Amino acid sequence: MGRAKDHMMELENDRMRQWMMDAYGIDKDELDEDSEEWQEMAQEYQAECRLKSKGLQHPIGFVH
Repeated sequence: MGRAKDHMMELENDRMRQWMMDAYGIDKDELDEDSEEWQEMAQEYQAECRLKSKGLQHPIGFVH
């Protein structure tokens, strides 16, 4: 990959990590990319990004 694409992917990963920390109230040290919890949070983050790109909000009653 080109450097620009690598940089964009790194920025997106940083945004996702920050979202995980904010949404779940966890510390950076608690994030383990190999864990099942990481995979679940990553899927939730991606779903939220898709909703936002369509101009939608969380369903009523959505709780982390």
